[in-house]
Amino acid sequence: MKKYIIFGGGSYLSDIFDLIHANNGRVWKIFQNMPEITKAGDLTLRQRVSLLDYAVEIYENLETFKPEKDAAYVIGCITVHKYVLIQELKSKYGLEVASLIHPRAHLGAHVHVGEGVTVGPMTVAAPNVYLDDFCAVNRAVSLGHDARIGKYSRVGPSVALAGGTRVGDKCSIGISATVLDHVTIGDWSIVGAGALATKDIPERVVAYGAPAKVIRKNEEIDFVVYQSNRAIII
Repeated sequence: MKKYIIFGGGSYLSDIFDLIHANNGRVWKIFQNMPEITKAGDLTLRQRVSLLDYAVEIYENLETFKPEKDAAYVIGCITVHKYVLIQELKSKYGLEVASLIHPRAHLGAHVHVGEGVTVGPMTVAAPNVYLDDFCAVNRAVSLGHDARIGKYSRVGPSVALAGGTRVGDKCSIGISATVLDHVTIGDWSIVGAGALATKDIPERVVAYGAPAKVIRKNEEIDFVVYQSNRAIII
């Protein structure tokens, strides 16, 4: 049984546990990279771990981490700002991050899966979809033929991306959003929950509605701003 070491955490962590178990793995250690913040109704890290039927080692930071020969490494958070953590892990330790594909997801012919990609159950990726490094695709997502999801981007549950769509790097596509054929979402942009993107969305903006309209600039590109708002957006 493969042993997994998880870096980071958040409300998606239990889904990461599920992906690991579905791939016949076991959570071994968790290293937090910043102080934990939870919303009302969310379980804490230790509460999530307590629901497992085995012990897991938890560390408050990366200071005690040493690479383990027989372990696989995964990222426990899906915020696009995980790129900061991944860059640190790469530069300090040269780690390769494992991809986790739920066995109840369907990947069509010639689907590219990059490093550190996660794909949840009931997701369907049509032929020739390209999942770039470290993107996160949630549950029950529909990815049309030739669609592309950029590095570090996250796609929420029940999103529908039509054929030929392009989601840039470090984008966030909210739950149940729809992106029509051949529409491009620019780097660092956010498409809100339930939105309908009928035309291209430029870089570094937040867009909501049906049809989706640009509401404002994405100010959380700045990591300092992101950290100050972390209790809101994790």
